[in-house]
Amino acid sequence: MIGLLGVNYSDRVILGYLREVLPADAELMIGNAEISSATGVPDATLRRALSRLQRAGVIQRHRTYDRYTYRLINDSEHRSIRR
Repeated sequence: MIGLLGVNYSDRVILGYLREVLPADAELMIGNAEISSATGVPDATLRRALSRLQRAGVIQRHRTYDRYTYRLINDSEHRSIRR
């Protein structure tokens, strides 16, 4: 897995999961409860981690009703991701 600077274990677990389920160069609508259940990360921790990943520019998300639509930012698009 590509390492991230300045993120903690929960961030890495969630990002790893999103990398597994998100199609390449596509968006996915998924609820936080689904991510929490799949990763074992508690809901409050999940929300904080997703906010950190969004602020870092690693993911894009927008809310649609009770779910979010997620998109991963390409490694080449973001400086905080290193090989």
